[in-house]
Amino acid sequence: MTDPLETLYRHLAAGRKPGVRDLPPDERRAYYRDASRRRRERQRQAMEAGSPQPTDGAIRDALADAALAILATDAPGADEIRRVLARIFVGRAGVPGTVTARARSGRLRPKHLR
Repeated sequence: MTDPLETLYRHLAAGRKPGVRDLPPDERRAYYRDASRRRRERQRQAMEAGSPQPTDGAIRDALADAALAILATDAPGADEIRRVLARIFVGRAGVPGTVTARARSGRLRPKHLR
C-alpha cells in the first residue's frame, strides 16, 4: 500500500518543470552568471535612458545626491545631514564642514541628479 502523501507528491511533481535548483552545479553557475549579465545590461540601458532601475545602489546614490543638494543650498535638513556625517566620521571633526564646502563649490558632484 502506498503512502497518500507520497502519491500526492508524485502527482504534483509530475507536472512541474525542472527549476534552476534542479540543474547540476556547473549549469546552475552558468545560469546565474548569464542572469547577472542580463540584469547588468538592463540596468545599463535604464541608466542610458535616464531612469535607473530602483536597485539598492541606485537608491543610495539618489539619496546621496539629495543630501548633497540639501547641503549645497543649506536647505532644511542640512543640519541633520551634518549631524549624521559627524556621527559616521567620529574623531574627524572637519568632515561635515568639508563635505558642505565641497558640495557648495561643486567639487563633490551628484552622481545622477543634474
